[in-house]
Amino acid sequence: MIRTRLRPTILVIENAVAVTGSLKSMIRVSSVLRNEFDFLFVLPKHSQAKSFVERAGFVVYEMSFLEISRSWKLLLYIPTLFFNVFILRKIISKSNAKLIVGNDFYNMVPAFNNLLGGRTPYITFVRFIPSRFPKLLVNIWCFFHYRLARKVIAVSDSVYQDLEENPKVVVIHNELPIEEGYMFFPYDLSSKIILYLSNYIPGKGMEYAIQAFSSLGNEFSDWTMRIVGSDMGLRKNKVYKRKLQALSKSLKVSDKVHWCDFTENVVEEYKQAALVLNFSDSESFSLTCIEAMFIGRPVIATKCGGPEEIITPGVDGELVEVRNQKQMVLALRKLLSNAHLRENYGERAHASVSSKFRLEKTTHKLTPIFNEAINTCA
Repeated sequence: MIRTRLRPTILVIENAVAVTGSLKSMIRVSSVLRNEFDFLFVLPKHSQAKSFVERAGFVVYEMSFLEISRSWKLLLYIPTLFFNVFILRKIISKSNAKLIVGNDFYNMVPAFNNLLGGRTPYITFVRFIPSRFPKLLVNIWCFFHYRLARKVIAVSDSVYQDLEENPKVVVIHNELPIEEGYMFFPYDLSSKIILYLSNYIPGKGMEYAIQAFSSLGNEFSDWTMRIVGSDMGLRKNKVYKRKLQALSKSLKVSDKVHWCDFTENVVEEYKQAALVLNFSDSESFSLTCIEAMFIGRPVIATKCGGPEEIITPGVDGELVEVRNQKQMVLALRKLLSNAHLRENYGERAHASVSSKFRLEKTTHKLTPIFNEAINTCA
C-alpha cells in the first residue's frame, strides 16, 4: 500500500486591509511552494484582500487586528492581543497548523502565542525599513521576535542592515512574478505613458512625480501620467489622494494625470507604459520595480532601500535621491527624450532581474527554513 505524504500546514498571518505588495509576495511564495506545504491565511475582518487571496486558491480565516496608534484605542491593544491568541489557537487546532508565518514584523500575535505557552513555531518576515518606525517600537519587536521566532527573514540587504544584528536574521530577497501573463514584452516606442503604480499611502512619493511631471509639461506636452492604486478604504489615504488631485490642478496638469483605481491586471498597465516611477521615501524591496523591469520597462526610483538592490543606474534604470526634485526632473527628461534609451534600459532590466532574483535564489530558500522550524517541534 502506497501512503501519500501529508503536506505540513502553514498558517500565514497578514495585516493587509487591501491588496499590498507584501501580500502579493506571500501569495507568490505560497503558490510556488504549495506542492511542499498547505498554506492557510489569516486576514483582518472585512479586508478588501480576502477575495484576492481566495481566488489564488487559499482558505482565509479572519481576525480583528488592532494596530498601534496615537489614540485611545491603544488601551485596547494588549487585550486585543490576548483575544487574538485565543482565536489563533482555535484556528491552529482546527487546521492542525505546524508553523505560523507572520508576514510582517509588527504583527505580535505569533509572538504572544508562544509567550503564553503556545508550542506552534513561527517565523516572521520584515517587509519594511525598521528605521522608518519609532526606535522604541522597533526595539520591542526585536526583543520578542529575536527570542521567540525561529527565524527572522529580511526581504532585502537594506532591511538586514537596518536591523539589530542577530543570528536568527537571514536575507531572502523577494521573488520574480510567477503569475500567468508575466513575461518580457517588446518595448512600444510610441508609448507616451508614465506609470505610477502604488496604493495611495503617504510616503509613496506621488506628489514628487506630479511636480516633476509638471516641470516638463511644455517640453513633453504629448505625455500623460497614469496613477494606479487603491486608497484601501482608509481615511488618511483618501485625504492623501484628494491632496494629490488638488496638487495636479494647482500645477495645471490635471488633464494629463489620469487617476485609476486598483486593478489586478497590472501586467496590462506595465505593457502600455513607456516608463515606471517609484519615488517612495522608503521601500524594503519594491515589487513594482521588479515587476516592471521583468516585463521590460525602465524604472526611475528613489534611493530608498530596496530599489538600490534592484536597479543599476545608467544601465537598466535610474536612481535619484529621496525627495530630490531636481534629480527627478533630470532623470525624467533623460528618458522622456530618448525612446531608444528607454528600450535598451527595458531589455537590460529584464535580463538583470531574471538573473538576480531567480526562484532558487529567493523563494526556494524558504523550504529548508520552513522544514527546520516544523521539525524542531515535531
